[in-house]
Amino acid sequence: MQAGLDASRASMEDYRDVVERVVESLPRPRALCGWSMGGLVAMMAAQRLDVDQLVLMEPSAPSEVQGTNDGVEMAIGTFDPQEVYGAFASAVTPRPESRFARSQRKAGISIPTLPRCTLVVYGEEFRGSRGVDIVQRYGCEALYVPGTTHLDLVLDARMPILVADWLLRG
Repeated sequence: MQAGLDASRASMEDYRDVVERVVESLPRPRALCGWSMGGLVAMMAAQRLDVDQLVLMEPSAPSEVQGTNDGVEMAIGTFDPQEVYGAFASAVTPRPESRFARSQRKAGISIPTLPRCTLVVYGEEFRGSRGVDIVQRYGCEALYVPGTTHLDLVLDARMPILVADWLLRG
């Protein structure tokens, strides 16, 4: 998502544009997958792209689920996600994130609809706001993985197999 961007100034739209450029170069069928904030970026891209399947792994919730917050200050700069969320697993190398994109996400980004063929994968940590609530709002398919944390969804060796099974059925 950060390819060619200055993370200190990147917006959610900048991230979406990077994803769109990559997806548009892919042959069909096209599947788009995003985790956490990348899930919200994938939803944004799916609004403008013709994707065949969309997989969201505990995505940041759009304003239709989380509401909006006009009081969020739109700050420029970077932040270290470990300062906010704690130390990451040794298998994950943290990178500076855009404070501006994070502010936009916290203020609320509207996603009116999702593609018909969308899967929301979620575990324990955000079962409601990034799982069940999104599934119910958009009528998506759900894949609940008991016992998993937010980070497990990208580190657990079962996840690619579970997602691939769904993609192949689609």
